[in-house]
Amino acid sequence: MDMVTREWHDWTTELLEDIHTFKIISRQYEASTPADIAFLRNLILENAFTLPGAVVGSDEHAAGQEQAKFMAQVLARAMAGHVEDKRSIINVGPRNSGKGLLGDFLCNSFGGAEDLGYYGVVHCEQFVEKGSPADPAKSNQWMQHHNGKRILVQNESPDSNNNRKLCSTTFKGNTSGGDPMLMRLNHKETQTIYPTHAIMLNVNEVPQFTNNDSFECIEIFRCDPGWLPAQAID
Repeated sequence: MDMVTREWHDWTTELLEDIHTFKIISRQYEASTPADIAFLRNLILENAFTLPGAVVGSDEHAAGQEQAKFMAQVLARAMAGHVEDKRSIINVGPRNSGKGLLGDFLCNSFGGAEDLGYYGVVHCEQFVEKGSPADPAKSNQWMQHHNGKRILVQNESPDSNNNRKLCSTTFKGNTSGGDPMLMRLNHKETQTIYPTHAIMLNVNEVPQFTNNDSFECIEIFRCDPGWLPAQAID
């Protein structure tokens, strides 16, 4: 979009010096080659979801490749802003299973948590059930920092042994297809925001929710400990 003439133009590298966007982009960007894509798919996705030692052509290897392909599709649509999918991700696996590498991959590719990129990190306490808040709009103030993000990563879950659960209402509100939510900062007027993100949880075990219908919008991926020999994993 030419912000002066209000006309759409096809993207070309010649436009880089004159282009204006709502997000900071790299002017040194080069299109990925099929070899680049294959390298990253194997290094990141297939390693995270393929059982260590799985023979190429085996059912185990095919299952891992299928998970990697599906994850790539889910992430691509999330980063493209398809909030209508109403889909979030839970990566389940022990330590050194590769689930954290997915978050690192997104951070390095789409901007760090403090940047103006599409990636953000959120603490699990933001989704933990705390009862009925006195000021629901104020309890959503953490979302101001993530306005415009495409994916929020949570790298831990509440301890289920203490009967702490994730709040289904808050979680589904963040993945409702862009439905409006109220948010208020300290000493500010209430404003309406429209979530633009999907949520990715990296956990050791599937967390509990206050209502099981939360799982209707969640894709669960099993990450296998294939990054280190089994005897090296504690």
